[in-house]
Amino acid sequence: MTDDETPAATPEGPRTSALHAAELLCDTCGEETPHRILRVDGGSTPEPGRNFSGVARCSVCRTIHRFQLRASRAVRVTQVVSEGPRSVSGEQSLPAGRRLQVGSDVPGVRPPLRIQRIDRLDGRSVPEARAEEVATIWVTPDRGSVLKVSLVEGRRTRALRITMTPSQTLGVGDPIVADRMELVVSGLRANGHTWREPGDVFTAREIDRVYARRKERPPAGNSPWSRDRGIPEASASSTSRLARSRSSPGETTNRTSPRD
Repeated sequence: MTDDETPAATPEGPRTSALHAAELLCDTCGEETPHRILRVDGGSTPEPGRNFSGVARCSVCRTIHRFQLRASRAVRVTQVVSEGPRSVSGEQSLPAGRRLQVGSDVPGVRPPLRIQRIDRLDGRSVPEARAEEVATIWVTPDRGSVLKVSLVEGRRTRALRITMTPSQTLGVGDPIVADRMELVVSGLRANGHTWREPGDVFTAREIDRVYARRKERPPAGNSPWSRDRGIPEASASSTSRLARSRSSPGETTNRTSPRD
């Protein structure tokens, strides 16, 4: 079957991105990836809100495999939005089966909201749970991660800050702009360690501190620098050969008895 013969519909399901495509779990890749739906069982257009199965091709590894999608149903949870001293309580509709995690954003909500606490139906506070298990989520507006930047300038270190989205990545050697200065990341403090090798990359939510140097030449913090030196006009040595006065060593006295 060619792509042109692909059935032109999918139900409301796990993150369908088009009528002939969906993000499905790929056993080869080990995660959800974009797939091209090649065939739907039954040969007819699946009805919204119903389960369906078929054959799809992973767009990443190109593996063709069978799949089964279960129609998603929405669950409603109590959502408490805290902003400073104010808290506003309301409801949020979430797909059943969607995993919620403290420190992550509420899925599908704009502007983004960061989950700070999850209360299950049994009253327990947990770090993560599926949407149908949740009674209340406590959230705050996600305005990005504020990262502390240590700008190394020789013997002096200046404290700066930059703002990034929590999922944005930053690596050693990457350029950044802080306080209107172009800097280069020379190290990252993340996950309890300091990383300094090119290729060390982390998301903003994993980073505790950024170490940086100026981008212009010469880069601040490196020494010694080569400096222009004057050339003596005369060939004579610049070292003084004049006699130097020496202080008197003082009078010498003989000891009459040994020291204790």
